[in-house]
Amino acid sequence: MKKTKKFVMNAAILTATSLLLRSLGLSFSVYLSKAVGAEAMGTFHLILSIYFFALTVSTSGISLTMTKLISEEIALKREENIRPLLKKGIAYCLFFSGIGAALLIFFAPLLVNVCFSGEIEKTPFLILATELPFVSVSSALSGYFMARRKVYKTSLGQISEQLLKMGVTVVLLTFWKPENLTQVTCSLILGGTLGEVFSCCYLWILYQFDKRKSLAFTNVKGQWRRLFGFALPIALSSYLRSALSGIKQLSVPVRLKKSGVSNAVEQYGIINAMVFPVLMFPQVILSAFSSLIVPEITEKYTLKQRNSLKQILSRMFKVTLIFAVATGGILFLYAKELCSMIYQNQEIAFYLKLLAPLTVIMYLDDIVDAVLKGINCQVAVVRINIIDSLVSISLLWVLLPVFHIKGYLMVIFIGEILNGTLSILKLMKHTDCSFMPIRWIFIPAVVIWLSMLSGKILLPFSMIGSILFAVCLYFGILYAVGIIDYRDFKL
Repeated sequence: MKKTKKFVMNAAILTATSLLLRSLGLSFSVYLSKAVGAEAMGTFHLILSIYFFALTVSTSGISLTMTKLISEEIALKREENIRPLLKKGIAYCLFFSGIGAALLIFFAPLLVNVCFSGEIEKTPFLILATELPFVSVSSALSGYFMARRKVYKTSLGQISEQLLKMGVTVVLLTFWKPENLTQVTCSLILGGTLGEVFSCCYLWILYQFDKRKSLAFTNVKGQWRRLFGFALPIALSSYLRSALSGIKQLSVPVRLKKSGVSNAVEQYGIINAMVFPVLMFPQVILSAFSSLIVPEITEKYTLKQRNSLKQILSRMFKVTLIFAVATGGILFLYAKELCSMIYQNQEIAFYLKLLAPLTVIMYLDDIVDAVLKGINCQVAVVRINIIDSLVSISLLWVLLPVFHIKGYLMVIFIGEILNGTLSILKLMKHTDCSFMPIRWIFIPAVVIWLSMLSGKILLPFSMIGSILFAVCLYFGILYAVGIIDYRDFKL
């Protein structure tokens, strides 16, 4: 099978799976926001912001490391090195996930008192600690299948995991009938934990079948050094980034309360648990591409195919920006209609409309970060994220007491623009890829605006119909004027 066809097939499978998962996730988020309320959702997301640090310690860069190192072995035709490399990766996972779980268990009482003022118990953190080894090993196995270009093998497991998570959570909320924040958050967490256990077991079984087709196991010297040499710089800088990110998230309700906002956790929950899922839903199409592009970029970078690499990156910039501009335009012009359909809440529409233009920089930044990791700039990615977190935390402490929730929105804008700009400049410095903002941003912005207005005029009573008409008109005009063509989708 030609490489382009294989890439397209994997991209189609991963995109379809991601769309289904994101659709299920968004629907489930709507259900939860109605079932437990914005305050409980805000508390749940604050717990997760702490958990993500323990998760960062547990995974310690293993997924990207496995994808990167195994992709190199495949590119250099050293198939016999892959099995021992993955075995070492799993041992690495078990060691660091043990540390992550110990940290979560040890600090749970302190976190409950300091971050939540004793409003919840430590039980949610204890449950989350048990799932860390499973998540870590799953990350290593996912990296293996990503490098193998066999993403179709993991798709069924991801869907089953999400359905299991949703089913368990619904059963607990329906029959257990939790009465306080601790019980509610435990209900939300238990479903996810069982889903992660299932996912890990599923991937392990898949690997057992897949490895039988590989060459016999042989011990390879120097693999521990390569593994730690690539993973630890990512891990150490990720620890700082994750800690700062957690502080940033926890600072929002704390500073809002300090400024006299009585429903601080509820407003935090509206933006993070309700607005962002809608804002990031279309990004699922690009996330599939960004996941698959790492092995391709790694291979061309390893083989020093710089011209081919530059062409791919330029097309990647173009396709991402054209898609992101269209998405931002749709979310901006149809914010009220979309939020009425999803949440029946006009307050959410205000926030969605305000944040919609950020899709351009957010979507592009996600792709750029994936590419930077594929060309050995993973430490730079984390360094940029650390700068973003430090600036955001500083601004939160200054702006929130004065501007309240508007200050939080200002910080989101500043942080995303800063992070995206630094990442793009870093990539352009290392690859010399071209960037044409007028053709890829400004012209598409004008075209999507005119297309959306045309759709509203011609199909005023059908939101879906007018959006589909506008999207077809948008891409048709861009194709007609030569901004996009079929070659943009070739590797």
